[in-house]
Amino acid sequence: MCFITFITKSVCINFGLKMSQKELFLKEVIEKVGDKVGEQSTTEKVEQFAKHGRLFLFFELISLRQEVERLKKKAELPK
Repeated sequence: MCFITFITKSVCINFGLKMSQKELFLKEVIEKVGDKVGEQSTTEKVEQFAKHGRLFLFFELISLRQEVERLKKKAELPK
């Protein structure tokens, strides 16, 4: 019985079953940025977010801050 419960909670769009929150989030993110970033890269990031949550967001924020600083320095360089 436990096995059947596990299967019914899984998602399958083809059979009309409802999607899990993770899969809904993945679909939404791919629709918004998949063409710019790449579907595989986007899927990996969503998987990491689902697995690590706040810690993942923290490291992404640090990465973005470093990128902003790098771009600021690049913009300040005389041409």
